[in-house]
Amino acid sequence: MSKRSLRSWAPTYAMSANSDLYVHEATFHETEIEQYVTYVVQASDQYASTGSITYAAFNLVGRPNHFPNMGDFSDTFLMSRYGNWWQQMPSAIEEFGLENVPENLKPSDSYVLCCFDDKVFPLGLEVCETLSAGAIQKVWMRTAIDAETQNAVWALLWDRATDPAENIFSENSALPFTIKLRHLHKPGRILMVELNYRHLDYHAGIDSIMLKGGAKPPVYIPTNRSAPNIQMITKQQEGRNQTMHQNSSSTRIDQLPEELLYAVFQHLDLISLARAARVCNKFHRVARDSRLYFVLNLRPYWMMISWQFYQWATLRTSMCRKLNVSWNPDSDIQLTIQLMHLVQSCCRTLTHLHLSYNAAVNENLLNMVIQNCTQLQELSIDGCWAVNRLSLKNEQRTLTNLVRLNMTDNGWLDTSTLLQIVANNPNLKHLNINFCNSLVLPDLFELLGSKNRQLISLNAVKAGKLTSEALCCLATCTRLQEIDIGWTFQELNWQTEHLRSLLLACPGIRKLFLSATRDLQDNDLLTIAGTCSKLEQLSLVGCNNISAIGIQYVLEKCKNLKLLDISHCDGVENENVLAWQCIYTTVIKRIEPTQ
Repeated sequence: MSKRSLRSWAPTYAMSANSDLYVHEATFHETEIEQYVTYVVQASDQYASTGSITYAAFNLVGRPNHFPNMGDFSDTFLMSRYGNWWQQMPSAIEEFGLENVPENLKPSDSYVLCCFDDKVFPLGLEVCETLSAGAIQKVWMRTAIDAETQNAVWALLWDRATDPAENIFSENSALPFTIKLRHLHKPGRILMVELNYRHLDYHAGIDSIMLKGGAKPPVYIPTNRSAPNIQMITKQQEGRNQTMHQNSSSTRIDQLPEELLYAVFQHLDLISLARAARVCNKFHRVARDSRLYFVLNLRPYWMMISWQFYQWATLRTSMCRKLNVSWNPDSDIQLTIQLMHLVQSCCRTLTHLHLSYNAAVNENLLNMVIQNCTQLQELSIDGCWAVNRLSLKNEQRTLTNLVRLNMTDNGWLDTSTLLQIVANNPNLKHLNINFCNSLVLPDLFELLGSKNRQLISLNAVKAGKLTSEALCCLATCTRLQEIDIGWTFQELNWQTEHLRSLLLACPGIRKLFLSATRDLQDNDLLTIAGTCSKLEQLSLVGCNNISAIGIQYVLEKCKNLKLLDISHCDGVENENVLAWQCIYTTVIKRIEPTQ
């Protein structure tokens, strides 16, 4: 790309209603078709491990399986989080670099990228929600190719903040969530559906998504347009000329010293900085000042990501400390190369790096990060599905200062690689390996107990198989406050003593999730109640061998308990739950099993 084109770079996406990509005339379509999802490209949040279809986004393919029936169905798409409970725990990451981002570009919690068979001119969307409705925030369509940059253009079709919905879920009548989409001049068949979970009461479940669209270009309906008011336009122009004449003697903004301009530019978002750089040479110099990019978050701008955008950022990030390049749905070799250049440009100064759900991330880029980003304290590489396998050499010990490591939803992650990274970072405090599926967790727990005794949070939902004996290894991690090991116990020799030894050694436990620990019994609940005085969140989902007696004891003894999830606990009756809700302030979640 030439210097001139870099200077004049502008994003290629359509969000404003004034965009030429949108149809502004009254139209109708001669041929309308309805089609369901045929392929789910990627989902940044699902209650499923790699390769599993239980609660996976894959279940969005095809017609609804259960709707209009409502409930928790394992063959629907289920989000892994709900409410703001996760944000209250030590593992929560406060996203950086959002201060100057416009409200309409503030990113959602997650997304699902889905594909349909036929390209259509969008008309509407029908979503069959089966549990905790209301997650959908925005709908985008990948449509035309920009003629100048040859990059795909994403167009915003619907935004919950500004656009109405025809049908909204009601408990009395299960109607699909139906919305009208903005009309486009160009067709498409790939949708990016942004989702939020923080306002939901429970996990969101979606059974299907149906796209309605025109098979052929829209037919325009003639309308009578009034002629422009020439007199009014002339008066407006005269007013502007008079204002310019009055201000001609005052100091113009381009005459300000560069340090004052820098102070102004500190409050601009990336799009505004890119536009400011095109005004004049002085603005261009100030807009490229590397001090403006100490903290750089590209996730809100995912819809305009291109290799040109990465190259534009590369020229400005030599002093970047915190970089977030998460959320990129497009995989392209040129995109990967330029992303690598971007990270390399600031690898010596980076302390925080987020690469989650970026399709351009591969094993070469990750190896480069491990070898060169020596100051990294926080690394998030969730959902990097384009990585084949990460092979580390024994002598690779450059990544040694990590405090926080997120590696959720990575099927390529093997135990030996994870153990090597963990062993090289003795100051690790937060580890998230949710949904990695095939890890040998006892080996990991043994290493954590011997090398990482400052550990505060450990999240390993559906990350592999675990034995109760392995819990004893964590007893040396006395600073632990958060443990989520749901769906990892598959043994029949569970021993309460192992859980007791861990909880006695870690009196600061605030969150304990033991979902689907089938052998958990009332004795274990008595242990929890007697040792976890600071407990705030407890999940016992699918623990069928516990009774109301044990749960009652926990509610009485754990005075700080804010959240208790006892869904799918067959030994607890609804009458018990209703009685507890009248007595205790704890939020109790109870979803009955659905056949």
